[in-house]
Amino acid sequence: MTVFNADTVSLNNINLIEASAGTGKTYTLASLYLRLILDQDLKVAQVLVLTYTTAAKEELRDRLRQKLVDARDDLFKLPADRKLLKTLIDPEQIQSAQNKLMLAIQSFDEAAIFTIHGFCQRVLTDFAFESGQQFDVELIGNDIDLLQSATDDFWRCKVMLADKDFVVYLVAKKQSPETLLKSIRSLLGKP
Repeated sequence: MTVFNADTVSLNNINLIEASAGTGKTYTLASLYLRLILDQDLKVAQVLVLTYTTAAKEELRDRLRQKLVDARDDLFKLPADRKLLKTLIDPEQIQSAQNKLMLAIQSFDEAAIFTIHGFCQRVLTDFAFESGQQFDVELIGNDIDLLQSATDDFWRCKVMLADKDFVVYLVAKKQSPETLLKSIRSLLGKP
C-alpha cells in the first residue's frame, strides 16, 4: 500500500481520499487545492469542491481560503522560514505565485465549493433547458415533512369527513396519519 502524500501525488489522475474523522482530510484537500492553483494554473472557479453537509462546506470554504492566505504570507518569508512553499526560491517563481495567490484570494467568492445537494441544484438551474426542468426547481433533501403534511391534509379532507363508523373503526385499529404514511412509504417513487 502506497502512502498518500498531498505534496507529491499526481494531479492528473483521480485520487480517492478515505479516512476517519479527525485524520486530516480537510488539511489534505486544502493542500491539493493550493497545488491546483499554483501548479496547474487553475482559477478558484475552475476547481470543484464537494462535501456532504452545509457545515462541512462552510468549514472547508474557510480552510481553503485560509490556506491561500497562509501561502501568500509564507512567500514574504525567507525560504528557510517558510512552512508551505519552501521550494520556491527563484524570484520569478515567487512573483508568479504571489500573483496567482492574490488573484485566488480576491476572487474566492467565485470558488465552486458546494454540498452535493447544492451542486445538483445549481446544475439543474443552470442547465434547465438541457435537463428539461423548470428554472425554479427545488431539490428536497429530506421529504418527510412534505410527505407528512400531504398525509395530514388527506386525512383531514377525506378520512375525517368519511362515514362515522369508518372513522370509529380506524381509531379502534389505532390508525392515524402517521401510520398511513408508514404504510405507503415503501410505495412512493414507484410508477
